[in-house]
Amino acid sequence: MSKLNFRNDQELLNAIRTITIGKGQSFASITATSMPKMTVKHRVSKTPFNEVFKGEVYKTYSMQCNINVKYENAVNNQLQREGMKQMTFTGYSLPYGEWVEGLENIVIEYNDSYQLRYFEGMSNNTKGEVIYHYANGEELTEWEREQLKGFLPKKSKAKNQGTQKEVKPRNIKFSGITELKMNGFHLVRK
Repeated sequence: MSKLNFRNDQELLNAIRTITIGKGQSFASITATSMPKMTVKHRVSKTPFNEVFKGEVYKTYSMQCNINVKYENAVNNQLQREGMKQMTFTGYSLPYGEWVEGLENIVIEYNDSYQLRYFEGMSNNTKGEVIYHYANGEELTEWEREQLKGFLPKKSKAKNQGTQKEVKPRNIKFSGITELKMNGFHLVRK
């Protein structure tokens, strides 16, 4: 596996452009850090966020996923696997942003920043590892992780696919990506 370093989002964009030219769907591994959106108060106890946590909470995760997937095709293939051959899914346009030219189904540009489109839960992809921590790297305690569930937004399934197993497209900001492995390359943020 060839290792490439990148220092900023533009270098990551250039690397992705280079390693995906002429390639179709790819398996990938992503390691990233983000700051999940949270409610101001716990949904059940109504305790304010700042009374439970010592500061902003970050999520660092590693996962297996698929990249360069056409959403409509993925849903229609899942419908066929589930024996619903008479159904056809037609997707909507992107809810925000625009595809980067030449990187359709891979990179979205929105508010002068880039996001990587990936799909989780396809084929044998596993959920991956998730660590919640503070800005200094200190991991949340077991009690804090339990409380966190009441601050994270509730996830809802797509209602327009018609599938039993949801096809899950996700986007991640380039700024959060620390490692990306795909098509024989290991991209690492320096």
